[in-house]
Amino acid sequence: EFISHAYHRSGRHEEAMKSTWTAFTEQVSFEMYQTLAEHAKQAKAWPEWREKALDHIREQISASKKKHTGRRGWNLSSLNDHSILVHIFLWEKDIDTAWNEAREGGCSEGLWLELAGLREKSDPNNSVKIYREHIRHLLKHADKRNYESTVKYLGKIKRLLSAMGKVQDFPAIVADIRSEHRRKRNLMALLDKKKW
Repeated sequence: EFISHAYHRSGRHEEAMKSTWTAFTEQVSFEMYQTLAEHAKQAKAWPEWREKALDHIREQISASKKKHTGRRGWNLSSLNDHSILVHIFLWEKDIDTAWNEAREGGCSEGLWLELAGLREKSDPNNSVKIYREHIRHLLKHADKRNYESTVKYLGKIKRLLSAMGKVQDFPAIVADIRSEHRRKRNLMALLDKKKW
């Protein structure tokens, strides 16, 4: 970073970009993409560096997937899905492309939830599906905070269903949760409090 900034100050933008690119390829991450963008914009060359960076990220994701195909255990690489691309396109405010990347290659649960929130008005059906899946994950663990989050996401689902004219579907969703998790008394108490 220090060397790249020094190059920029002396007008040696090409050398600044070489240095930044080396750092980016050695540690591909969303943060390094942001750093590359910062330096490429100073060099007034962001469109070409952006394309090069996205191509490199896709190559790395592909290589990571091939490397871990057929192996047992978890792929702990940060490039085991399209999370980095989803993060990048959300940062660039290109929500549709971020959504397409998530659907094509998957992403972290946090990013799915962010996408669901951003797409509530344009695509409420998929937002409801994402929230229901998140509730399933939350209820795998008996935890008070998870129960509170479940109620919060059920509230979002009810609001979206109401907006779509499908509020009559909500009781069945709650009934499924009550049936599957009836032994979780604290969860049942929270649902009772809401009169759901």
